Amino acid sequence: MSVFVTVGTTQFDALVEAVTSKAFIARIAASGITQLTVQHGTSEPQNNIMENTPLRLTLFDYSQSLHEHMSTASIVISHAGAGSLLECLRLKKCTIAVPNATLMHNHQAQLADRMHQDKLVVSCICDPDSLADLIVDRNKNVLSQLDPGAWDRDRDPLAGSRNVMRVLEKLVQ
Repeated sequence: MSVFVTVGTTQFDALVEAVTSKAFIARIAASGITQLTVQHGTSEPQNNIMENTPLRLTLFDYSQSLHEHMSTASIVISHAGAGSLLECLRLKKCTIAVPNATLMHNHQAQLADRMHQDKLVVSCICDPDSLADLIVDRNKNVLSQLDPGAWDRDRDPLAGSRNVMRVLEKLVQ
């Protein structure tokens, strides 16, 4: 099983620190995760993270497309940016959305909370223990109840299932 983490085009030091911490990596590896790929943007991963890692770890700053990384991952941990979350929905991915509270107006929290209420993603605080708990107990917690396939942009591209597009439109106005 694999986990892909993306911070998008902005800096999100707290998320990169959380998912590159030795404790986080050890816990998810013990739960059966064999690959962790982290798109870290301008944030710097923790020092010496590549040493004695119990799983395959790939780190990169940016890529022309995150589609391949997202599509091959079992679980995606994403900043709660609209573009990244919509891509996760299109790919029907089990997604943990982590709002970047340092961004203006905390718009990511609003989007993540709404999508969490609709069981399209799981909104989580940026804490290594909370993130690891979701992955370690993935078959017993809210991750197992997600229904990213419920969003059908082809059926109703303006509203989407559960009004996701209307929420996005309100946030960008």
